[in-house]
Amino acid sequence: MAVACSLALHALLVFKERPSAPARRTTQGTDTPLTVRTIPADEPPGPQERSAPPATPQVAVRSAAAAASADPAFLSAVTPASLANIEYAVTRSDQRNQLEVRRMHFESDNPGHYRLSDGLSESSPAKLLLGAQRYVEVTGKLTASGLVPEELYEQGAQGAGSSDAQERHVTLTEGTAIDRISLYYQFMFAPPRLGDAPRQVLLLEGGRTQAHTYEVVGQELLTTANLGTQPVLHIRLTPNGSKGSTDLWLSPTFRYLPIRMRQTDAAGVTVEQEATSLLVR
Repeated sequence: MAVACSLALHALLVFKERPSAPARRTTQGTDTPLTVRTIPADEPPGPQERSAPPATPQVAVRSAAAAASADPAFLSAVTPASLANIEYAVTRSDQRNQLEVRRMHFESDNPGHYRLSDGLSESSPAKLLLGAQRYVEVTGKLTASGLVPEELYEQGAQGAGSSDAQERHVTLTEGTAIDRISLYYQFMFAPPRLGDAPRQVLLLEGGRTQAHTYEVVGQELLTTANLGTQPVLHIRLTPNGSKGSTDLWLSPTFRYLPIRMRQTDAAGVTVEQEATSLLVR
């Protein structure tokens, strides 16, 4: 986490009104099912599909030596993706049924620039039943050390059932804070390693910044219903001076993108997101 995760910083936040119906939503792509695959750099894209039989989600923790020996991908360099689509099933610990279907889209089709979007899928129960709307878009620069966000745009409600329809536009001064979804994709450029010392990051969220500490918890085997069993690197992000945490399980198979995320608030309520489909190239 070379650039964005060692930041001792001050963010310049500029808030201004945006039109109520932006055309930006087109960057999320269509809602056709995504293919679970990784496309090598020397292979042209093509329709291939990999599926795994359903399995009960579970995590098996292994020793560092065993994990590194069995999974050399943990130790190898990673080539960042130029495109990544991930769809997550979202559940809460205080609700019985699936809450949302969330889709993240990353692309770096312009040299030296990237675009990220995060919003509810058209098939999301929250969107279909509750009419919830949520959309976040980030644009910024690609550097040798990773992502440098420049503009962040948020529209709509921030959770299922919320009536908050505000819009927010934030301009970041280069070299200051990083937004949450850019951080999730930053690990493609600087994968954490077991034994790394805890690091500080200034995170921009909800129009304000807060210092966080992230640390590597361990190397694990994670079994998911749709992606099968994957070796993962488990990291934890905690806000300095307050309760709560975010756990990420990064998959070296998929360029160190998170295939499971769990956010725990100060009251102990958890929101878990598990990847159900993923395309990387």
